Amino acid sequence: MGELRERDRHLVYNEFFKPGIPFTQFIPVGIGLDYEYEMFIEKLKKYNLPAMSSHDLYYRRPRFDMRSIIILLNDGRFNGAKLDSFAPVKGDGGLVKGWYRKEGV
Repeated sequence: MGELRERDRHLVYNEFFKPGIPFTQFIPVGIGLDYEYEMFIEKLKKYNLPAMSSHDLYYRRPRFDMRSIIILLNDGRFNGAKLDSFAPVKGDGGLVKGWYRKEGV
């Protein structure tokens, strides 16, 4: 949510985290969601959106963090345990930057 436009900030919050929305409407899936959740909480504060606690995100909402699965697929080793090693599609964050610029945000 780094530099999202005003309408986009509220859209993200209203679509997925507004009180009254069923928790199962949006289930985050990823690697390292703990970090992403903490960053999301800080962004809510920064953009003056309704506050959400770590407890709300970690214990009241479903999520699927694939970190432990990737480590197990990597023979239990942390070193080299990344999604690119097991996914057929290769890529990096550079693609997102290009999409971001193309969008004209």
